[in-house]
Amino acid sequence: MPFYGRAHVAYIPKAAEVVGLSKFARLAEVHARKLQTPQRLADEFAESVWSLVDPRGVAVVLETRHISHTGTGWKTTSSRTGCFNDADAWEELEFILGIGSISSSESNG
Repeated sequence: MPFYGRAHVAYIPKAAEVVGLSKFARLAEVHARKLQTPQRLADEFAESVWSLVDPRGVAVVLETRHISHTGTGWKTTSSRTGCFNDADAWEELEFILGIGSISSSESNG
């Protein structure tokens, strides 16, 4: 089912090298063009950032809404790797984004 929304990406680099925001936008667009669920999109996006940037941790939070279910509201889905699997880091990110407890897919990394 088609959906739309917005993506939040957080990563903590291992070195002082920082990746530009335009790279994340392009990567999100590549994955969003595929036919898939929001959870799979979050997982693939996080894994791509993890493998390309080699950070200490990656978190991807998607706020999506299915086109045909406009009355049901927004659904929040996430995927995280590395240091974002730590509860304190995850709670801090939730606070920064202004979201409550959300469902997530934890990847080993």
